Amino acid sequence: MSLSKFAPGKAVLEMFAKQANHIVSAAEILAQMGTADRSTRKDLNKKLHQVENLADDGTHDVLQKVAHSFVLPYDREDVYALVSTVDDIVDLIDEAGDNMVLYRVNELPEKALEMIDIISKCAVLTNDAMKLIASMGEHTKKFALEINQLENQGDKIYRKLMREIFADDDANALEVLKIKFVVDALEAAIDSFETLAVSIEGIAIKES
Repeated sequence: MSLSKFAPGKAVLEMFAKQANHIVSAAEILAQMGTADRSTRKDLNKKLHQVENLADDGTHDVLQKVAHSFVLPYDREDVYALVSTVDDIVDLIDEAGDNMVLYRVNELPEKALEMIDIISKCAVLTNDAMKLIASMGEHTKKFALEINQLENQGDKIYRKLMREIFADDDANALEVLKIKFVVDALEAAIDSFETLAVSIEGIAIKES
């Protein structure tokens, strides 16, 4: 039997940090796409797909490591939940960018850009938390609270934006639908950050 199965979970923690980097990279590209013209968005979208593919590969690597390890830093189901939610976040960011290109969205509403900014803030906070997950302690509560506040802010912006675009009788129905496809993905991504924060906080409570 391979002794690597009994190795400490340091490798898994390093994989978490690497996955968190993918979230930041995806958020940075999405922010660029938000204010770019349509032709530039296509090139940026290709870069976003590349990050999403790297995140998928990273998810596979973590799952393989978990499957072949007896000793893990946290409960196996917690590790699965954590890596799955990280993958969901990158997928949803990629979906938002993809929808901008697929539906040939022109200029995004200001509130959509505000939601993208929230994603960027969540990405930075999550990146820091994932790299310090083994020793966050009380800082985990602060992280979870900050993410919760950003998620609530995102919800309010989303609802206001929906009211605005559907209340405009002069708006082009097709353009409204295009914007909604993008904004729905943004909203789902922000929600997933809170899901991840809850998972991290839960791990911290178990380990305390």
